[in-house]
Amino acid sequence: MKKILYIHQYFKTPDDGGCIRSYHLAKGLIAAGYQITMITAHNEGTYQKKIIQGIHVHYLPVAYDNSFGFIKRVRSFLKFFMRAISLAGKEKDAQLAYVTTTPLTTALIALYLKFFKRIPYYFEVGDLWPEVPVKMGLLKNPLLKSAAYLLEELAYKNASKLVALSPGIAGYMARKQPGKPLEVIPNMSDMTYFQPTEKDSSNQLKILYCGAIGVANHLEYLLDAARICHEQKLPVSFTIIGAGGRREAIAKLAEELPNVEMKDFTNRAGLKPIVDAHDAFYVSFSKVDVLHTGSPNKYFDGLAAGKLMILNLGGWLKDLTEMNHCGFAYDPELPLEFVEKIMPYLQNENLLIQAQENSLRLAREYSVFQAQKKLVEFINGN
Repeated sequence: MKKILYIHQYFKTPDDGGCIRSYHLAKGLIAAGYQITMITAHNEGTYQKKIIQGIHVHYLPVAYDNSFGFIKRVRSFLKFFMRAISLAGKEKDAQLAYVTTTPLTTALIALYLKFFKRIPYYFEVGDLWPEVPVKMGLLKNPLLKSAAYLLEELAYKNASKLVALSPGIAGYMARKQPGKPLEVIPNMSDMTYFQPTEKDSSNQLKILYCGAIGVANHLEYLLDAARICHEQKLPVSFTIIGAGGRREAIAKLAEELPNVEMKDFTNRAGLKPIVDAHDAFYVSFSKVDVLHTGSPNKYFDGLAAGKLMILNLGGWLKDLTEMNHCGFAYDPELPLEFVEKIMPYLQNENLLIQAQENSLRLAREYSVFQAQKKLVEFINGN
């Protein structure tokens, strides 16, 4: 049985909440005959080891929170690196490492495993770091930028294969490292868990945002849409659920809007009834092009739940949504455009139902099974 070291600092299970991509991919690898040892971190004060659905999970005591400032985040990343290489060095018989970002510092673990332990690695990229913080103006120091781009280059160059979560990310990686084996495996729609529900008897269109509440998400755009809906007395309500460094500020702004409700972050069991009670999913990012290359897991949850998809961004997800007629994208700096595009769904319930059915149809193309199958075939060399 081939043993894979799977490195993901933010590994989550359904009980934890958040993105559970690595959980599903690890289970798919186990079903294909691989032994998976996951090295991750948690906010507990002590090291723990658990076996979860056959995944041998090492939880390192490395605290992290989206509200951390830059220096505190870097300390967390480096602490995880040091503890992860110490633990990985003790693992025997590993034949491959599967290393996922973010953070980019997991590349240091990958390079250590290759050059000091002779373990080849595959490198998975979910967000383009350092491109994202550079383009957002968050990483300005010239030395730090140079070091980050060098680490990115070394990570791509020394990987046996590369995995991208979107076509845009894949294009960027291919330009950086032409000729390297590369596969696109987006986030996935868990159709065994999130399922469509009938619209309730209220006359409101209920829109849900769930996920990170940070600078990159720029939920002020959602509040602008909610404000104009309130001013025009449209039967539209918004729910925001999640956590992050901007949560308190967004909650304070939302207090002024009677059609916006804030809820605390919860795990999947707590999230499901909230999802069921809504008609549409809202996906939000700041108006920075590089952010629009991402593959947000909540978009695919929205598809699986059969929701109308609303995006305030461009890129591949805008194209995917519009080509499959499961929702719309709009310019978030023009909230009147939001009103213009939401009106047909308020005036024609059949149009809403058709868009929701189209979401469900698209979800089948991005199912958990399809993602697992794609990764197994890529690792097996098919």
